[in-house]
Amino acid sequence: MADPRRFLLLNDALLLRICGCGRCRHAGSTHASLEQRPTKIARQRRSEAWRMETLKNTPLSGAQKDALFAERKPSDQAWFEDWASRPLHVSDQDRLLIGLLSPQRLLEMTRYFTLVDRKAGKIVARYQQVFGIKRLLERIKSRRSDGGREGGVVWHTTGSGKSFTMVFLSRALILDDDLKQCRILVVTDRKDLERQLSTTFSTGGELADKKDKADALATSGRRLAQQIGHGQERIIFSLINKFHTATGYAECHNDSTDIIVLVDEGHRSQGGENHARMKHALPNAAFIAFTGTPLLKGSETTSRFGRIIHSYTMQQAVSDGTVTPLLYEERKPDLDVNDRAIDAWFERITQGLTEEQVTDLKKRFARANQVYKADDRIRLIAMDLATHFDNNIDKDLKGMLACDSTGFTEKDRATYKETLKQLTSLRQMVLQDTGETVDFDQYAEQVKKLLDRHVAGVKVHDSQGFYAVGKMGQKPEYNEPETWSEEKTRNETDLIRTRVTKMIDHEMQDDPYAKEAFSALLRKVIAEAESLFDHPLKQFMLLQEFEEQVANRKLENIPTVFDGHRHAQAYYGVFLKTLAAIFNHKQTDDETQRWIDLAFEIDKIVDKAVRENSLSRPDMERSVRKEMLPLLFSTGQKAGFGVDKAQEIIEQVIQIMRAGPADPLRG
Repeated sequence: MADPRRFLLLNDALLLRICGCGRCRHAGSTHASLEQRPTKIARQRRSEAWRMETLKNTPLSGAQKDALFAERKPSDQAWFEDWASRPLHVSDQDRLLIGLLSPQRLLEMTRYFTLVDRKAGKIVARYQQVFGIKRLLERIKSRRSDGGREGGVVWHTTGSGKSFTMVFLSRALILDDDLKQCRILVVTDRKDLERQLSTTFSTGGELADKKDKADALATSGRRLAQQIGHGQERIIFSLINKFHTATGYAECHNDSTDIIVLVDEGHRSQGGENHARMKHALPNAAFIAFTGTPLLKGSETTSRFGRIIHSYTMQQAVSDGTVTPLLYEERKPDLDVNDRAIDAWFERITQGLTEEQVTDLKKRFARANQVYKADDRIRLIAMDLATHFDNNIDKDLKGMLACDSTGFTEKDRATYKETLKQLTSLRQMVLQDTGETVDFDQYAEQVKKLLDRHVAGVKVHDSQGFYAVGKMGQKPEYNEPETWSEEKTRNETDLIRTRVTKMIDHEMQDDPYAKEAFSALLRKVIAEAESLFDHPLKQFMLLQEFEEQVANRKLENIPTVFDGHRHAQAYYGVFLKTLAAIFNHKQTDDETQRWIDLAFEIDKIVDKAVRENSLSRPDMERSVRKEMLPLLFSTGQKAGFGVDKAQEIIEQVIQIMRAGPADPLRG
C-alpha cells in the first residue's frame, strides 16, 4: 500500500469507528500495576486485544461512509470496500490511534496531561506519567484508619521525567473536585534539586511569577514553620534538614489532611530524625516518595512511606528506548601495602610527639580514603578504566567517573583526569599501529617541503567583487530574478548549472541509480535551456527548478515514502537498475510495498553492520553479505530472479555503504 492517501483513508475510517462505537470508548486504557498477578495482567491484555480487533472490524454505517468518501474518489471507496471485506488485524498504528484518540482519552490528555512550559514548549505526558498520576490520585483519596491520607512510593527509573510528573500531579489536584483544596510540600535533600524542581514548577505554570516562586521557598527553618502552621501558599519547597530547626517552633504543626508531601529521591537521606520530625509536624498528610533507584522487597523506602503505588522500571525504559541499558560491573583494585616500611616511616617522623599525638596521627592516616588517594592506586584504576572503555564501549558513547566527594580534593580529581586523558589515547594509538588511520603530523614536514619545491606563485587576480560582512546572510535588496539584468541572469544560470553538475557527479556517489537518472535529466534540461537562449529568465527558472529537484533527489519512479531516507532510496534504486526486467512490468501496490519494505530492511542491516563493526571495514562487509544473501534468496524465489542477481544487488549495496553509511563524512 504505497499510496499515502489510502493510508490516511484507513486511519480516518478507524477514527470514525472510535468516535461512533460507544462500546469501545475505553479501549487502550487498561494498565496493570506491580501488585497485580501475571494471570490477571494476561487476561486484561487478551481482553484489550479482543476489543481493539472488534473495533477495527466493526462495519461503518451508511452515514459514516458518506462522511468518509464525501471528498474522495470512487476508486478509493471501491478499494476500501475490498480491503474491509477481509478480516483486519490490529497494527501498532491502530493501537496508538485507539489508545490515544478515543474521545474520553483525548479530552483527558488535553485537560490533565498537556502543559506549555515557558522553556521547553508544549509537553505531553508519557504513558508512565499518565497512569502513575491516576494511581496517585486514587491513593491520595484513600484514608488510613486514623483518618490521615494514604501515601506510598512512585518508582520511576532515572530519566523518566519525575520533575514533570510532579508538575502534572499538581495540575491534576486542582482539576479534581475532591482534592482541589490540597496544598503541596516538595521536600528534597539538596539545594540544586530544590532549585531545579522550583524552576520546573515555575516554567510549567504552577507558580505564577517570580514573587510566587519566592514565596514558595522555605528559606529557613523559621520560614518553614510559618508556612506549615498558618501559611497560605499552595506550593512549598524545602530541604529535609530544615525540619530540624522548624520543629523547634510551636507553630510548626498542621493536622490538616489536605497537605500532600512530595519527597524527591525518597530512597536517599529522607530518613532518621528529620524524617520523624517531618511526620510529627504533618501527622495526617499524604507522603509520596519519588525514587529512580531499584527497590528491594522490604526496603527502608517502602517501610517509611508505604507500598509502591506505581512503577516504571529500568527494563521498561530500556524497552521504550528512553534510556540506555545500565550495566554494573564490580571491579576492585588489589593493593599491596608495605606495612613495615610505613611503620618505620611513622617512627621517624613522629619523634618528639607525645603518645596521644602519635595515636591521633595514626587514626587520621589509617582511614580508607587516605589509602584511596595513593598515586599507584589512582594510576591502576585509570588504566583499568581506559582499557575497559577501549575494549568494550563504542567510540561515540561517553562515561562519567564518580568519586567520593568528601575523600578527594581538587588535586586528586585533577590527577584522575590527567591520567585518564593520557591513557584514553590508546584507541587512536592502536588504530595507527594497525594502519587503519594515519598520523598526519609525521608527514607534515615532508609535505611542506614537497609543496615548497614544486609550487610557485604566478600572479594575483583582481577581485570580481566584495562582500559586506555585516550584511552577509541578509536578503539583498532587489533580489527578485525579474529585476536582474540579462548579464546577471545568465551568470546565475551558469552558477546553477555548475552546482547541479557537482551535486550529481560528486554528491551522489552513494546512489548510483539517482546519479545515472539525474545525469540523463541534466542533459535534457541543458538542451531545453539552450533552446531558450533568447529568454535568459526562463533559462534561469528552468535550471533553478531542476536544482531543487536534484537537491531533494526527487524522481518520478521513486515512492515518496523514501523522503528523508536517502540510503533506503538508494537501495530501492538498486532494484530498479538491476531488476529492470521485473520493473518494466507495472507493479501492483502490494508488489511495490514489498520492494519498499525490502529497501528499508536492507537499510537496517547496513546500519547495524556499520555500528557494530565501525573499526573493521572487512567485518562490516562480511556482516552485510551474511544477512542479505538469505533475504534476497527468499525474495528472488518469489519475484523470479536468481542467485547471480542477488549477488549483483549485494555488491551494489556494498558500494553504496562504502560511499554513504560507512563514510564518516557522509554516513
